[in-house]
Amino acid sequence: MLPADNGDCLWIEYGDPSRPRRILIDCGAVSAARTVASRIESLGAPSERVFELFVLTHIDADHINGVLPLFGNPNLNVRFEDIWFNGWHQVGRFLGIKQGEDFSKLLEDPARSLPWNRAVTSKGEKHPAPIALSSDKPPPMFELPGGLRLTLLSPSADQLKRLGREWRQVLLELEPGKAMLGRRRPPPPVTDFAKFDLEALARKSVTKDTSVANGSSIALLAEFDEHAILLTGDAHADMLVKSIEQLQRERGRPGQKLKLEALKLSHHGSANATTIPLLELLDCPRYLVSSNGNIFSHPDREAIARVILHGGHQPTLYFNYRSPLNELWDERVLRDRYGHKAEYPSEGKAGLLVRL
Repeated sequence: MLPADNGDCLWIEYGDPSRPRRILIDCGAVSAARTVASRIESLGAPSERVFELFVLTHIDADHINGVLPLFGNPNLNVRFEDIWFNGWHQVGRFLGIKQGEDFSKLLEDPARSLPWNRAVTSKGEKHPAPIALSSDKPPPMFELPGGLRLTLLSPSADQLKRLGREWRQVLLELEPGKAMLGRRRPPPPVTDFAKFDLEALARKSVTKDTSVANGSSIALLAEFDEHAILLTGDAHADMLVKSIEQLQRERGRPGQKLKLEALKLSHHGSANATTIPLLELLDCPRYLVSSNGNIFSHPDREAIARVILHGGHQPTLYFNYRSPLNELWDERVLRDRYGHKAEYPSEGKAGLLVRL
């Protein structure tokens, strides 16, 4: 979980530890591009700088801002075997109107010859097909070299259609000044942990996430051997619930919990994205929060309370930053009372390695 300010940047390795295969998901803040570039350079010769996949989950500033600096770096000599991203051509095919954006232009540059949604695009198609669920088919599964299986759980075609209708407005919200309009005041500090009521927090009503960009997030179940992790981007909780229930039916396990080793909390631990119905579908011991909380004060206390109370026996919380917003979950009085654990980067550091 690389440091990406208030966003996501996930570097995943699988397979033979001596020659691991890699995927990269999102590139958070501009600073994340520098971190990723440094790690890529440390891999050695260009022949070693290979990723099986890069996924840009959706066009929110806290996921995309580092992408252009990373891909625009002429010295990296990095190769991505495929790039998953729903740009204008993917959402526009549902509507028939035209609007561009920078990452799509970069991917379309013939001088770069970058792959784009290769996994779902047939030969001869004018533009790459969208990464999206079909209403009349089970969640699609893709197998990457080395045995990593990815099952798509979001977005639906309807969510991409909505993104197409509001494309221009969503792009405007990527401007740094606009992104700051949503800054939220942090909650007051807890002064009496004896009276800190997690049950009341967990029961708070959930306001449905109406963000068009979040709804368009690519969310993936990643499985390798007996290991599984749910990578949610900022996907809506109700979409994840629907897809997980459908997936379990398709696998002959209706009503059974989906067994995971880790869940990356959607939308950085937003209260609206981590719901009790979602958690009750999962058998999961680890919960990952990627954010420094500096703009939206994530993770929300309601989300973490639900994880602690409904996320299984003695869940462990993993934070890629230690901040005044999340360090309360390491208070001994809370850990003793509820039995959860909390993991943070070492003192003065950011970013966290989670081994499964």
